[in-house]
Amino acid sequence: ESAVLIGFSYMLSGLTYCIVFYFIVQDMFANRHDATYSLLAAASAYFLIAVIFGCLYAMVAVRNPMMLGTGVTTSLELVHRTFKMSHFVVAGFDVPDFAGEMMQNLAVVEAFISNLFIIFVVGRLMANQN
Repeated sequence: ESAVLIGFSYMLSGLTYCIVFYFIVQDMFANRHDATYSLLAAASAYFLIAVIFGCLYAMVAVRNPMMLGTGVTTSLELVHRTFKMSHFVVAGFDVPDFAGEMMQNLAVVEAFISNLFIIFVVGRLMANQN
């Protein structure tokens, strides 16, 4: 029962971060801002991708802690490992050895999204600077 409640809280947190991400990207491209503002907004949105996927990994890990390997005994360790993995993927490092197959598959999706976001932002910002 507590796992369901914890998973639900991660889902709500992830949804909140997705909404914030949407408004950051919308504001970044909807209005004409100077380059510094746009780059700071893009960096904030990029780092938010890792947080969103950290919540997604945590939702999966709450249901099955073995996806994070052995030795996960506390909620704090679960959160530490999920967000560590998420930030490793966005930074371009390999997925940690403790990750299960489903976590590795989610990491591939996260890597695609984060890299495509960079390409999208650079293209849009260069087009807006004319």
